[in-house]
Amino acid sequence: EAEMLAAATAAAEEAAAELQEQLAEMECLLEDTEERAIEGEQALELARADGERAVLEAKEAVECTKTVAADLMKQMKEHDRLLEVTEARATESEARAEANAKALMAVKTE
Repeated sequence: EAEMLAAATAAAEEAAAELQEQLAEMECLLEDTEERAIEGEQALELARADGERAVLEAKEAVECTKTVAADLMKQMKEHDRLLEVTEARATESEARAEANAKALMAVKTE
């Protein structure tokens, strides 16, 4: 009976030692998992900040593009206005040149 008790005790101690070893391994795995979770959260936070920054930069670029487009439209309108003025002056100059030519011809024929 004493031998059986000693054998059972030895088996129980061996099982307890194995369980302690497994527990230590699980604790290491848990620590690794926690560290990876923290790293993942940090990476997510950085990605979120980068995304927010990219959105702000895109909004600024859109506003800048709108401003440039508005300036270009103003310049085009001014260009069109100046072109119309130039065309009107050219038409007036042509009319004067024709009138002068007719007057000159009339003087020559007299």
